[in-house]
Amino acid sequence: MLEAPSPSFRTQGDTAWFFDPINRSQIWYEYLGSASPIQFTEHKPVFHANLGYMPDRDLRLVQIIRLKQKTDRREARLSWSTGDMLARFSGTVPVMLAQAADGVFTITPQSDLEKGEYLLSFGRMMMKYDFGVR
Repeated sequence: MLEAPSPSFRTQGDTAWFFDPINRSQIWYEYLGSASPIQFTEHKPVFHANLGYMPDRDLRLVQIIRLKQKTDRREARLSWSTGDMLARFSGTVPVMLAQAADGVFTITPQSDLEKGEYLLSFGRMMMKYDFGVR
């Protein structure tokens, strides 16, 4: 799969940002088009990734994110708070990770994915791949 194109971003309204810029920051990642060019019929796709050197702590950030479909785009909302200093995408799907002897990682959703659009994200590496399930 090819890496998803760079998304456009938008933030919460200026008024909300002015009154609470840190504790409830929200950013929307927006991808053009109502559907990804990659569509699977399998509801539990298996992804294989050669990640090279990736620290173990970064493996906690591998996730599949459900994208909200609009007529002309797909979007994901990222929320960040200073309470625990973590950024979270809404609509994440739990995944299972396994590493083969050759170092290649296998990423599998823990349960079947519903029909829709998704983003496979490798967190701090900033690599994201979009796909759909029919």
